[in-house]
Amino acid sequence: MLELRNIVVRFDGLVAVNDVSLDVKAGEIHALIGPNGAGKSTIINVVTGLYRPSEGDCFFQNESISNRPTHLIARSGLTRTFQNTELFADFSVIENVMVGLDHEYHYGIVSRLLNLPRWRRNEKAARYEAFELLKRLKIEKFAEQKAGTLPFGLRRRVEIVRALATRPKLLLLDEPAAGLRHHEIIELNQILVELRDELGLAILLVDHVMKVVMAISNRVTVLNFGRHVATGSVREIRSNPDVIAAYLGGAGGHA
Repeated sequence: MLELRNIVVRFDGLVAVNDVSLDVKAGEIHALIGPNGAGKSTIINVVTGLYRPSEGDCFFQNESISNRPTHLIARSGLTRTFQNTELFADFSVIENVMVGLDHEYHYGIVSRLLNLPRWRRNEKAARYEAFELLKRLKIEKFAEQKAGTLPFGLRRRVEIVRALATRPKLLLLDEPAAGLRHHEIIELNQILVELRDELGLAILLVDHVMKVVMAISNRVTVLNFGRHVATGSVREIRSNPDVIAAYLGGAGGHA
């Protein structure tokens, strides 16, 4: 579904990603892990069009997307969340999700200002769909609450719902478990597995929280200093000496 071929990203001479290739298959959760500064978020930014690769190419469903604008990449079925939650704090939760449905329900400014039937129909349909998405992630009771008043773990979940509102084929999650408590991590694991198994959604997951990565991933790719270290199953990655060394330093092999 997603294929990165020999991606290089440079910033004023600094090589953030150096000749990285990876693929994400349909219907799998593929984790991208590594120490801080390994290039994980840079890869996500390349895939979603925020960065252009200095070398290499990125393909989504066999079509190059390396030079597409971000909004067209999103419309093609590739959606992301961010390390820091990017919600509209003064909007209600359901209004934040409805923003993600904007491409599905079109109406002009005149229809909105004059409260015409087309606007009312679209608004009602969008609100209904947004509420159903909130139910899928079990946060519908917060629908009318302002997003900025929610605790951190719930804001994370709202951001995932808004991403789902764009009807993605591949969901890219940048550290969704960061800052979550133990029970919230367990809930997140259940949600992501359900999205994969029930919706057939492919997920590329970047996270430092191994309770997520090792519990739900089909495959794992490890980066270190912008380079590819290993790709394999959770079991293979756990026992790979290069991965252990990347996380634990020179004493990693002995550890």
